[in-house]
Amino acid sequence: MQLPRTSSAGSVRRLPAQLAVGVLAASALLAVPTPARAADESITVNFSVTNGAPTYRAAGWIYGMTENASGPPDHFYRDVKFRYMRAGGAQLPGSGWVGGNYDRRWNSTLAQARRTAALGGEFILLPHDLWGADGAAISRFPGDNGNWTDYDNFLNRVIADIRAAGLTVQWDIWNEPNITPFWNRPISQYFELWRRTYQRIRAEFPNQLIVGPSCACVPSTNHAFWNQYLDFVRSTNTVPDIISWHSLPGDPVANVAAANATLDPRGIPHP
Repeated sequence: MQLPRTSSAGSVRRLPAQLAVGVLAASALLAVPTPARAADESITVNFSVTNGAPTYRAAGWIYGMTENASGPPDHFYRDVKFRYMRAGGAQLPGSGWVGGNYDRRWNSTLAQARRTAALGGEFILLPHDLWGADGAAISRFPGDNGNWTDYDNFLNRVIADIRAAGLTVQWDIWNEPNITPFWNRPISQYFELWRRTYQRIRAEFPNQLIVGPSCACVPSTNHAFWNQYLDFVRSTNTVPDIISWHSLPGDPVANVAAANATLDPRGIPHP
């Protein structure tokens, strides 16, 4: 769930899209006087059968707070036994580190992390958002032309800010690196980013969890990126604490079984 920002600029930007949808809907009604209807279906739910008490493992949001973390009200989180917030200042103006506007994204991230902790949740940090790789076109990525100085300086800053704030976070190293909106560079360059970042976080915060690869993919023995990633982290001893993927749509039960089928042959432990 992502709540819209309350700035007037954001409202103005969304208006044309809303109007376009309305025009398309009106055109469709004129062109098709008798709309097609789906066949009737019935669903039976047996409320006498239970599978145990709910654990609320998936009760969380990505970008589900206002920029300064003042909204929405607490009950929207507490009512669903809120557990996780995943954020890093995405889409705030200025393109983050690469645009020279890291501070605004960090200040938002810090406010949201503190409120997440106050609500009893865990904060999942998205460094790619702080960098500026949130889907918009950016001028550079970590490690361009073999030069990692800029990224090392960025990582120094993030680590210093996390330590100064006294935060405990999950480090989701880079979002969806297998698709170009978030990683528009060779996969080999991403793997080097992963190795560098993993080793640095382990050295600085040995008790904080590392998450990845957070790919836009479904685990399988045939998925090229998924298997390359597992081979790399296994060979470099950089296996994350939480192995993640984004499957939309997908069946979590089937996806976990498929993931286990790729982890077991490599000797990568899992629940």
